[in-house]
Amino acid sequence: MGEKPNIRIKKFAQLGLLIGSFLFCSGVFALEIGLRTPYDTVDSMGRIVGFNDPFRAEHYGIMASNIGIEGLLAYENDYSGILLAAHVVGFIVIFLCGRKEWSWTRWYFAIQGFIFPLGWLGLFFFPSNVSAIVSGSLDREDVIDLPFTTMNTNPVWFITASVVFFMIRSDLIQSARERRGCE
Repeated sequence: MGEKPNIRIKKFAQLGLLIGSFLFCSGVFALEIGLRTPYDTVDSMGRIVGFNDPFRAEHYGIMASNIGIEGLLAYENDYSGILLAAHVVGFIVIFLCGRKEWSWTRWYFAIQGFIFPLGWLGLFFFPSNVSAIVSGSLDREDVIDLPFTTMNTNPVWFITASVVFFMIRSDLIQSARERRGCE
Protein backbone atom coordinates (compact mmCIF):
# COMPACT_ATOMS: atom_id res chain seq x y z
CA MET A 1 0.00 0.00 0.00
CA GLY A 2 2.94 2.30 0.61
CA GLU A 3 1.13 4.44 3.17
CA LYS A 4 2.52 5.39 6.54
CA PRO A 5 0.91 3.59 9.50
CA ASN A 6 -0.57 6.91 10.73
CA ILE A 7 -2.34 7.36 7.38
CA ARG A 8 -3.77 3.83 7.58
CA ILE A 9 -5.08 4.50 11.08
CA LYS A 10 -6.78 7.67 9.86
CA LYS A 11 -8.25 5.82 6.89
CA PHE A 12 -9.63 3.11 9.20
CA ALA A 13 -11.06 5.83 11.45
CA GLN A 14 -12.78 7.41 8.46
CA LEU A 15 -14.16 4.06 7.35
CA GLY A 16 -15.35 3.42 10.91
CA LEU A 17 -17.16 6.76 10.96
CA LEU A 18 -18.84 5.92 7.66
CA ILE A 19 -19.89 2.48 8.89
CA GLY A 20 -21.27 3.93 12.14
CA SER A 21 -23.22 6.60 10.29
CA PHE A 22 -24.55 4.03 7.79
CA LEU A 23 -25.74 1.74 10.59
CA PHE A 24 -27.42 4.61 12.44
CA CYS A 25 -29.11 5.93 9.29
CA SER A 26 -30.21 2.43 8.30
CA GLY A 27 -31.72 1.91 11.75
CA VAL A 28 -33.70 5.17 11.62
CA PHE A 29 -34.83 4.37 8.08
CA ALA A 30 -35.92 0.90 9.20
CA LEU A 31 -37.81 2.40 12.16
CA GLU A 32 -39.84 4.59 9.84
CA ILE A 33 -40.63 1.67 7.54
CA GLY A 34 -41.57 -0.50 10.51
CA LEU A 35 -43.87 2.24 11.77
CA ARG A 36 -46.33 1.26 9.07
CA THR A 37 -47.64 -1.05 11.78
CA PRO A 38 -51.44 -0.84 12.16
CA TYR A 39 -52.58 1.61 14.87
CA ASP A 40 -54.36 -1.06 16.90
CA THR A 41 -51.27 -3.26 17.27
CA VAL A 42 -50.50 -3.96 20.93
CA ASP A 43 -47.53 -5.38 22.79
CA SER A 44 -47.69 -8.29 25.26
CA MET A 45 -48.81 -5.92 28.03
CA GLY A 46 -51.67 -4.51 25.95
CA ARG A 47 -49.96 -1.18 25.24
CA ILE A 48 -50.93 0.14 21.83
CA VAL A 49 -48.49 1.32 19.15
CA GLY A 50 -50.80 4.32 18.84
CA PHE A 51 -50.51 7.91 17.79
CA ASN A 52 -49.66 9.56 21.13
CA ASP A 53 -48.56 6.46 23.01
CA PRO A 54 -44.84 6.35 23.82
CA PHE A 55 -42.88 3.53 22.21
CA ARG A 56 -41.61 0.85 24.53
CA ALA A 57 -38.84 -1.65 23.83
CA GLU A 58 -41.31 -4.26 22.62
CA HIS A 59 -42.87 -1.74 20.23
CA TYR A 60 -39.52 -1.36 18.49
CA GLY A 61 -39.41 -5.13 18.10
CA ILE A 62 -42.92 -5.13 16.62
CA MET A 63 -41.91 -2.40 14.18
CA ALA A 64 -38.74 -4.30 13.24
CA SER A 65 -40.85 -7.37 12.44
CA ASN A 66 -42.90 -5.26 10.01
CA ILE A 67 -39.95 -4.22 7.87
CA GLY A 68 -40.28 -5.75 4.44
CA ILE A 69 -38.62 -5.44 1.08
CA GLU A 70 -41.68 -3.67 -0.33
CA GLY A 71 -41.28 -0.95 2.30
CA LEU A 72 -37.59 -0.57 1.55
CA LEU A 73 -38.24 -0.21 -2.17
CA ALA A 74 -41.27 2.11 -1.92
CA TYR A 75 -40.88 5.29 -3.95
CA GLU A 76 -41.38 7.54 -0.92
CA ASN A 77 -38.12 6.13 0.46
CA ASP A 78 -35.98 7.21 -2.50
CA TYR A 79 -34.39 10.10 -0.60
CA SER A 80 -33.33 7.77 2.23
CA GLY A 81 -32.03 5.30 -0.33
CA ILE A 82 -29.92 8.02 -1.92
CA LEU A 83 -28.55 8.96 1.51
CA LEU A 84 -27.56 5.35 2.21
CA ALA A 85 -26.01 5.11 -1.28
CA ALA A 86 -23.96 8.26 -0.49
CA HIS A 87 -22.50 6.35 2.47
CA VAL A 88 -21.58 3.40 0.26
CA VAL A 89 -19.98 5.67 -2.34
CA GLY A 90 -18.07 7.48 0.43
CA PHE A 91 -16.85 4.15 1.80
CA ILE A 92 -15.67 3.04 -1.64
CA VAL A 93 -13.99 6.39 -2.29
CA ILE A 94 -12.06 6.24 1.01
CA PHE A 95 -11.27 2.54 0.69
CA LEU A 96 -9.99 2.69 -2.87
CA CYS A 97 -8.32 6.08 -2.99
CA GLY A 98 -4.75 6.54 -2.01
CA ARG A 99 -3.23 9.66 -0.55
CA LYS A 100 -2.63 11.22 -3.99
CA GLU A 101 -6.32 11.18 -4.89
CA TRP A 102 -7.42 12.70 -1.58
CA SER A 103 -7.37 16.23 -2.94
CA TRP A 104 -10.45 15.41 -5.06
CA THR A 105 -11.85 12.86 -2.59
CA ARG A 106 -12.35 15.47 0.10
CA TRP A 107 -14.67 17.41 -2.19
CA TYR A 108 -17.03 14.44 -2.34
CA PHE A 109 -17.51 14.83 1.39
CA ALA A 110 -17.60 18.64 1.24
CA ILE A 111 -20.59 18.71 -1.12
CA GLN A 112 -22.74 16.42 1.04
CA GLY A 113 -24.08 19.43 2.96
CA PHE A 114 -25.44 20.76 -0.34
CA ILE A 115 -26.76 17.43 -1.61
CA PHE A 116 -28.56 16.84 1.70
CA PRO A 117 -29.32 20.41 2.84
CA LEU A 118 -31.81 19.32 5.49
CA GLY A 119 -28.82 18.10 7.47
CA TRP A 120 -28.19 21.70 8.44
CA LEU A 121 -31.77 22.18 9.66
CA GLY A 122 -31.82 18.76 11.26
CA LEU A 123 -28.95 19.76 13.53
CA PHE A 124 -31.51 21.77 15.52
CA PHE A 125 -34.01 18.87 15.85
CA PHE A 126 -31.61 15.99 16.31
CA PRO A 127 -30.79 16.54 20.02
CA SER A 128 -34.47 16.66 21.00
CA ASN A 129 -35.22 13.52 18.98
CA VAL A 130 -32.35 11.63 20.62
CA SER A 131 -33.57 12.86 24.00
CA ALA A 132 -37.09 11.59 23.24
CA ILE A 133 -35.75 8.15 22.28
CA VAL A 134 -33.48 7.89 25.33
CA SER A 135 -36.16 9.11 27.75
CA GLY A 136 -38.77 6.75 26.31
CA SER A 137 -41.13 9.55 25.27
CA LEU A 138 -40.88 9.07 21.49
CA ASP A 139 -44.25 8.26 19.97
CA ARG A 140 -45.81 7.76 16.56
CA GLU A 141 -46.74 11.44 16.31
CA ASP A 142 -43.08 12.47 16.76
CA VAL A 143 -42.10 10.25 13.85
CA ILE A 144 -44.97 11.22 11.55
CA ASP A 145 -45.27 14.99 12.13
CA LEU A 146 -41.78 15.95 10.99
CA PRO A 147 -39.80 14.18 8.32
CA PHE A 148 -38.31 12.07 11.13
CA THR A 149 -35.88 10.08 9.02
CA THR A 150 -34.57 13.17 7.25
CA MET A 151 -34.24 15.22 10.44
CA ASN A 152 -32.25 12.45 12.12
CA THR A 153 -30.20 10.87 9.36
CA ASN A 154 -29.16 13.96 7.43
CA PRO A 155 -27.44 15.69 10.38
CA VAL A 156 -25.56 12.50 11.25
CA TRP A 157 -24.42 12.13 7.63
CA PHE A 158 -23.59 15.85 7.42
CA ILE A 159 -21.44 15.67 10.57
CA THR A 160 -19.78 12.43 9.44
CA ALA A 161 -19.00 13.82 5.97
CA SER A 162 -17.66 17.04 7.53
CA VAL A 163 -15.37 15.17 9.92
CA VAL A 164 -14.05 12.98 7.08
CA PHE A 165 -13.54 16.09 4.93
CA PHE A 166 -11.48 17.80 7.64
CA MET A 167 -9.48 14.63 8.34
CA ILE A 168 -8.55 14.40 4.67
CA ARG A 169 -7.82 18.13 4.54
CA SER A 170 -5.44 17.88 7.50
CA ASP A 171 -3.61 15.02 5.78
CA LEU A 172 -3.27 17.10 2.62
CA ILE A 173 -1.89 20.03 4.61
CA GLN A 174 0.55 17.74 6.41
CA SER A 175 1.63 16.21 3.10
CA ALA A 176 2.22 19.65 1.59
CA ARG A 177 4.31 20.66 4.60
CA GLU A 178 6.40 17.50 4.31
CA ARG A 179 7.04 18.19 0.62
CA ARG A 180 8.19 21.72 1.44
CA GLY A 181 10.37 20.44 4.26
CA CYS A 182 8.55 22.34 7.01
CA GLU A 183 8.50 19.37 9.38
